[in-house]
Amino acid sequence: MPKTLDALERYLGGGSIKWVGPATAEKIIKKFGDETIYVLEKEPEKLATIRGITKEKAIEISESFVQNKELWKIVDFLEEIGIASSYAKKVYELYGINAIEEIKSDPYRLIDVVKGISFKTIDEAALRIGVNEDDEQRIIYGIKYGLLLASYNGHTCVVKNNLLDFTSGLLQISESTIEIILNQLKVKGTVFIEDREEEEWVYLRQFYEAEIFVAGKLIRLDNVKNRKQIANIKEKLEELEKANGIELSEKQREAIYSVSKNNVCVITGGPGTGKTTIIKSIIDLYKNEGKKVVLCAPTRKSCKEND
Repeated sequence: MPKTLDALERYLGGGSIKWVGPATAEKIIKKFGDETIYVLEKEPEKLATIRGITKEKAIEISESFVQNKELWKIVDFLEEIGIASSYAKKVYELYGINAIEEIKSDPYRLIDVVKGISFKTIDEAALRIGVNEDDEQRIIYGIKYGLLLASYNGHTCVVKNNLLDFTSGLLQISESTIEIILNQLKVKGTVFIEDREEEEWVYLRQFYEAEIFVAGKLIRLDNVKNRKQIANIKEKLEELEKANGIELSEKQREAIYSVSKNNVCVITGGPGTGKTTIIKSIIDLYKNEGKKVVLCAPTRKSCKEND
């Protein structure tokens, strides 16, 4: 916080305190001088003696000042442990005036609070605070981080031995120590370990349950009567190709036949492999059959491409 009255006046009038601009800041400093901070924190009703400040505004000014003061403390603390001060507001919003104590008790919770910050940065901060290298919470968060990192690349689970190797390198502790904690997480239900083809695969519980849910839905869809099979699809697709002036590859035709034959069909492929052309052809085929086609997509652009 500012140490001199001039600095305090500039701080108060800088736009971070609600209802206070440069002119009001000057009045506050002129009225209360060295007692300004005390009045702002402990006796905000005195601010209402200044022309233009109502009792309601005085309380809001005080609350804004106190919040900003706490933010400064959090800024100092985060910078001290090597984390950018730009995260201070988010931390304060979640933990309030006890933010510093909360972080000291479990610095790894910052992983869930501050999106985009690396595990390494938070881990270095935790070690700086005094967390031991073999601390149980450190290992738990290291395991979770490995599983989350895999999920960013579309994987719901990873091979257990790969996870142990990754976490060991990340934390610089033995795989045997990590495996003990991993088994504890399994018992608690935090992770699920599945035996599959002589390998163990590790899921975060929520990913495992999501995968089971989706698989169950797909099986139910696949088991109902197929009401969308197109008769003579090969001939109709050839006619469509001619009408649209396109020539589909054998794989593209195979995908379209599969959509007609099966209730559920998953078509994959990288950019430029013809997935959009397949979808357009499917839509045209079913429209020609007098059917209504509904598209669902995670982005508006995906639907627009197939309008």
